[in-house]
Order: sequence, then structure tokens, then C-alpha cells
Amino acid sequence: NLRNPSEPPISTALYTQPHTIDFATRLARLLARKTGKPCYVGWSGGFAAMARGGDVDEEMGALKCIGEVAVGLADGSIRIEDVGSASEGGQRT
Repeated sequence: NLRNPSEPPISTALYTQPHTIDFATRLARLLARKTGKPCYVGWSGGFAAMARGGDVDEEMGALKCIGEVAVGLADGSIRIEDVGSASEGGQRT
């Protein structure tokens, strides 16, 4: 909420797929809060194939990693060229 930053960001689902809307909404709110800008998020991924079947810890870990990279790209602390190498265990510069 740009008019009152202490309140949660406003979010509206433009197109919903029931199994993806919660993650997309959480990610959009995280990015809007961290960047202070409106964010559009599309998400079609799933967590069922993860080691523990996509439990809360796995989903929150993915949210954190994606959020860190997206915010880093937005503020310039991460270069797009470094994204693949960082996710594969390489060093970020």
C-alpha cells in the first residue's frame, strides 16, 4: 500500500489457478513490500515433486530464494548473468 507503507500491500489476482494462487499472492506481496512498487507475478509451478511433497518449509524456502533473487535484480545487487551460476552453487559477484 503506497499510501500507507505500514499496512500490507494490496494484491489482486488477475487470473487464478487454485493450486498456484496462494504462492503467487505471497510472492507478489513480498516483492511489493520489498521494492515499494506494484508487482505482477505469474506462477504455474508446483511443490508436490519436492523431497517432502511440498510441505510448508519447502514452499517457504522457495519463496525466500525467489524473493531474494527478484529483489536483488530489482535493486541492482544481482546481475541477470549471475542468476544461473548462483542457483547452481557458483559464486555471485
